[in-house]
Amino acid sequence: MKKLAEISEKEINLICDYLCNPSKDQKTDHFRREELYWINFIGKELPKEKTPHDCEVNGKNKYCPIHGHKNCKDYLSKYLPGPLGEGIVKLYYEALNIEYIPNPGEQRYINKFGEESKIRPDGLVNDSSKSWVECKMRSYCSTGTANEKIPSVPRKYKSLGNLTLFLLADDEHLFNREWSAICRGDIKNMDEIDKLYMKADNSILKEIIYGTEVAKVLKNYSYSN
Repeated sequence: MKKLAEISEKEINLICDYLCNPSKDQKTDHFRREELYWINFIGKELPKEKTPHDCEVNGKNKYCPIHGHKNCKDYLSKYLPGPLGEGIVKLYYEALNIEYIPNPGEQRYINKFGEESKIRPDGLVNDSSKSWVECKMRSYCSTGTANEKIPSVPRKYKSLGNLTLFLLADDEHLFNREWSAICRGDIKNMDEIDKLYMKADNSILKEIIYGTEVAKVLKNYSYSN
């Protein structure tokens, strides 16, 4: 697995391009993520080769956005956005020379019912702030409603402390834009309900960082090294 110093300027540009420029369709997005995985900075075992994909599911060829078959098992299981986003966050903190612990493990706390609850952060910024990190990276042109859960993320961390939330790809460009803009103070004409939500969420949120902002940090690192 490569560290940031081992990644070429061309490869950094590929990462930044993905963060800043949405894909036009699912097929294009899959291949863009595939190229990023093959830079080998994520820490996931890579397949032996990029192609071919296996579209056989239970002996049947079904529609796949890549090959015209459905539920292609390689399409669904390889090059997922979650590990990709977590790897990009790790590079971000490397570029800033901030100590960062990826996957710090399960954290336990006692909920309001006196029961033990668990949460598994994506990382921990190991500085004076001790900020937990959660990364949300929805691939471009994907379907589903996972984005609807993002405004509730800060509440998950209220028993643990500070949270830094990364919103990458379509979790920046398409979904929850108003909510994140309110939390960041980017919207000035807020009503009283917006202000209440901002106050509650920001009591937990240290900051929300967009993928385009991560790209700027990575580009600055590339230019200066």
